[in-house]
Amino acid sequence: MSAVLPNEPVLVGVGQAVHRPEDGPPPSLVDLMTAAARAAGDDAGGGLLAAVEWVGALKGAWTHPDPAREVAAAVGAPGAHTVLAEVGITQQEVLDTALAAVQGGRRAALLLGGEVNHGSTGGAAGAVREARGAEAEPDEHLISHDLGLSPVEVEHRFFDPPLVYAVMENAFAAGQGWDAAEHHRRLGALTERFAAVAADNPHAWSREAPSAEQIATPSPENRQVSIPYTKLMNSNIQTYQAAALVVCSASAAAEHGIDTSAQVHVLGTAT
Repeated sequence: MSAVLPNEPVLVGVGQAVHRPEDGPPPSLVDLMTAAARAAGDDAGGGLLAAVEWVGALKGAWTHPDPAREVAAAVGAPGAHTVLAEVGITQQEVLDTALAAVQGGRRAALLLGGEVNHGSTGGAAGAVREARGAEAEPDEHLISHDLGLSPVEVEHRFFDPPLVYAVMENAFAAGQGWDAAEHHRRLGALTERFAAVAADNPHAWSREAPSAEQIATPSPENRQVSIPYTKLMNSNIQTYQAAALVVCSASAAAEHGIDTSAQVHVLGTAT
């Protein structure tokens, strides 16, 4: 095995935070992201967040201009370089940018994502109110110039996710020789397994674990979003959830006593 370079980036911490309607008054976007960041710092063994020199946040359905700066200050890294990844930048691209920052000399980097959007707790209005009082501006914007779309896709208006995924899903089913009933049955069975995992995950938004039949059968509570997908087959943006990753240099990990067994070395990425 080759020697580890001092600036080799390693993933050392992950964290999540969730706030459900029954938990009381909803937290702000920054509070929720900060909770996830601290959980990631604890996962890394504690003490590393103060060494963070780069903080990036992925844009969600909120208007805060620079949540990364407020989170950086909250975790003891007020001088960190802040980044806002605008809509169209993928999660992997932000991670790649963080890894490059560490490889370029930043001791540690923190990645943030989150949503504060649920009708029963005020929804996106809370994020709007927060943004009006925030004067910060990120040090850097990551901007997609094509939103990941080709000219052919734009010409045919092939960019709305429910449409795009449904077309690809139906093409796959046709290639397998499945009729609509068989396709729906298989999707229900697949999603049932995902739901069963979520039922045991304290950070999952929904832990109800519906059956394959409940998932695949359209109803007033489970509308047909786009053929073949019902509502329960789709992701949900109306949540109060956040997640965070901490990456650092191999030398910083050694300085903070992070065991090598708790380090994930990045051999390569692709977007």
